[in-house]
Amino acid sequence: MSRADIRQMSIDGLAAGSTHGTWRFLVDHRWMLPTMRTEDTFGLQKINAGLRVDANVRAAIAYSANSSSKDDFFFHEVDTLARGASHMRLFTDLAQAMGWLAD
Repeated sequence: MSRADIRQMSIDGLAAGSTHGTWRFLVDHRWMLPTMRTEDTFGLQKINAGLRVDANVRAAIAYSANSSSKDDFFFHEVDTLARGASHMRLFTDLAQAMGWLAD
């Protein structure tokens, strides 16, 4: 998945959320491999800022603990949290991700 793919996924997801009246999303990336370099993940949260994602939106992103890109997922989460965004969390356990969304 590229940055452009991630942006389009966000646009499509937000549109579906608006249609169905939900602002909580489970993004299942357990089998996804980013096509970006680690440094390209820096600032990915700007995509959501550019789409005017508000504080009501929550996204739990599930990825495989065995992913060859697990460091990239971890870096993205740390970067996002360091910038003060609390609407998105990454999980390697799908049940934990769903539990966080339900809180």
